[in-house]
Amino acid sequence: MDRRIWVHPGAHKTASTAIQQNILKNSKGLSNSNCGIIDRTSILYSQEFWPNYAKAVVEVHHGDKSFKSQHAKAAENCLNQLTADKSNTDYIWSDEQLFLGRLGYSSTLYPYAKSALETLAHITRNFDTKYIYFVRSIPEIIESSFLQFLHEGKLISFEKYREKIELTEVSWMPVMQALLDVIGAERVTVRRYDDFLSDAHTTLLSFFDWFGISSSQLDLELKRVNPGFFQIGVDIAHAVLPLLTEAQWPPFRKFIQANYCDTDFARPVLLQASEKAALREKYTQEISEIEVKGLIK
Repeated sequence: MDRRIWVHPGAHKTASTAIQQNILKNSKGLSNSNCGIIDRTSILYSQEFWPNYAKAVVEVHHGDKSFKSQHAKAAENCLNQLTADKSNTDYIWSDEQLFLGRLGYSSTLYPYAKSALETLAHITRNFDTKYIYFVRSIPEIIESSFLQFLHEGKLISFEKYREKIELTEVSWMPVMQALLDVIGAERVTVRRYDDFLSDAHTTLLSFFDWFGISSSQLDLELKRVNPGFFQIGVDIAHAVLPLLTEAQWPPFRKFIQANYCDTDFARPVLLQASEKAALREKYTQEISEIEVKGLIK
């Protein structure tokens, strides 16, 4: 087991897209270090891997851990094809979809996380596999997940979105426990999205250093990727979305992001101040517990 896979499964809304763009931007330097890229956008969303992987995770979630189904076998075969180049001793795999379903599609954070990790552990069993995972303040992840629905052109009010989630049950600890139970503390590193916000350059350097790529080999890009809507953007989206076709929304979203997503505008008021305070306190306590478990490194 001398070949390695470094897995970065998100979470959603923790700069995953910016990280993935920098991975692709530095593909040549990674290749020079014998590190290949399992690129989610051009490869993993194929008809071969993704549907089979998702169905295999659901099968595990419902108790079938034999991994003998056609879906588990197809997902593993696809991964083996993607890593067939033996000149690469390492691969990096960044995909925030790997745990299935973000908040709003599910009532809590990643209820399939343990089943996804068990599936991943099986299909990567011939590799030395390690994980890096980013977490974000609970009220911010709740609000950002809502705003992502608008980004995708889904017209939904925050009140309707709230009905889809269990506000008091939103917690990182089930995901952390799944990482501990299936992968083990020695193979997991947890980082805070707050660090990315305060110093994106250092955080990206630390990310690449995690799998042995030095700063001298990197060409980092720090521009904002997929910026969140401010209040005026939310108002425009709710007013305009009913008038647009599905194809017309993406360019209009880019227009909003280019013109109405900076600090000249007020941030959207979504959760109540008292709710935010309570959820931030919960997050602070969870970070302390994650540190005690030895995951934040």
